Amino acid sequence: MGKWGSEEVAGKGEVAGFAIRTPGRLAFPATNRTQRLRPSGLKGGTSFATPPCMDDASTRRLEARTRAFAVAAIRLRRTLNGHSEFWDLLSQLTRAATSVAANHRAMSRARSTREFAAKLHIVHEEADESAHWLSVLLECHGDDTNSPSIGALLDEAEQLRNIFGRARATTKRKYFSD
Repeated sequence: MGKWGSEEVAGKGEVAGFAIRTPGRLAFPATNRTQRLRPSGLKGGTSFATPPCMDDASTRRLEARTRAFAVAAIRLRRTLNGHSEFWDLLSQLTRAATSVAANHRAMSRARSTREFAAKLHIVHEEADESAHWLSVLLECHGDDTNSPSIGALLDEAEQLRNIFGRARATTKRKYFSD
């Protein structure tokens, strides 16, 4: 088994260009310490229950992407704040978009496979909810000058939803199916 970050595990799959790896140790990013994990009923008789981790570069890129999505949603809220009929919708959108970024950050720092899967589920649901609110906003506010930015944000929400949906299916298939 290689050291953390030293090699990709061949054939473990990809999610929209982000290679998923399963190292034998869990690294703590801030201190670079490692800790061996005990088995937790995963299929395949693995000796260590390791969360399905992404390599550091992919994690940073996706974390930056989710953060940029949250910031763009907040900026859209500021732009449309003068329209009182959209306040509730914009509030829901902002909560969902910021939840995508926050839970992705927590997901990438998961201590176990089950915690990783739980956070991944939340991220996928919140990305889907963000896409929903953006589609409603685009339908109600589509004739304004802000509609291109709403459309671009909707496209990003759908891409994030697809990325995390695929990762969720892969995680479920590899670690939690019988």
